Amino acid sequence: MEFLAGIIIFTAISNFLLGLFIFVKGPLKKLNRLFGASCFIATIWIFANWMMGLKGTLFWLKSASAFGSLLPLTALLWILELCDKKIPKQGVILLCLLGASFFIISYINNFIVTNVKRIYLGGFEGETGPFFPIYFVFIFGILTFIVYLLISNHRKAKGIKKLQIGYILVGAILYMTIVLSVSFILPLFGNFKWTVLD
Repeated sequence: MEFLAGIIIFTAISNFLLGLFIFVKGPLKKLNRLFGASCFIATIWIFANWMMGLKGTLFWLKSASAFGSLLPLTALLWILELCDKKIPKQGVILLCLLGASFFIISYINNFIVTNVKRIYLGGFEGETGPFFPIYFVFIFGILTFIVYLLISNHRKAKGIKKLQIGYILVGAILYMTIVLSVSFILPLFGNFKWTVLD
């Protein structure tokens, strides 16, 4: 478990430093601000996962779920800017309201997780709550849309932009595969052992 804790801390620090570096490099650029915000949310989310294992409390488990709902949303806003895609302002507001709603209900007992018996580094023993499937659809939908945006823009892009989008696409697919496996598919079958690796 010490190895797993080391991976988590390294990842949190790396995310924070990367986001800070990009933000400081061009704080007036919207793309840099959105990327920095996404990295900052990722850092908090990773830290919540680490604290969940360290302290073993329901608060940190709920925090991991709460910030987990914001991470794909901030990533989507960053990807939309990167790909020069616009969605109607009402769509952005709706997505933000949904993300905020899942953030809030993550802290309400038995909505996302229920019957939690034990919390440890790597996951918890318990059951998914009644809002977990909707939470899953929200996150899966955003991640799928991100991959779609990246694929469609990779085909049209040229030069360095094509290479950049290609790297981000590979990272997004790897991230999505790991998250869906350890945070959603395995928990539906009662296996929460690897959730911290998302």
